[in-house]
Amino acid sequence: MRNTHPALQVGDYHTLLADDARDLLAFSRSYEHQNMVVVVNNSSADQRAIVPALQNSVYDDLLEDNHRFASNGEQLEVDLKAKSGRILIRRA
Repeated sequence: MRNTHPALQVGDYHTLLADDARDLLAFSRSYEHQNMVVVVNNSSADQRAIVPALQNSVYDDLLEDNHRFASNGEQLEVDLKAKSGRILIRRA
């Protein structure tokens, strides 16, 4: 996946969410016109991560086909199973 998406290799890194109490982490990687968000739930419970979003955008989940998430310009809500993550790419 890193070979297909240069943002994951060399893109600018920005931490969006680091919640130690809930074991949640989210960060963005951006390179040229590619914008990605990685969200990780390291807890033993299913959770919803509320990730600050910079603009109204729609994101496709690269790990699960047909999963799409939309931000409202303020936040992006991402449901996560326990000990799982999502790799999201912003639609052009």
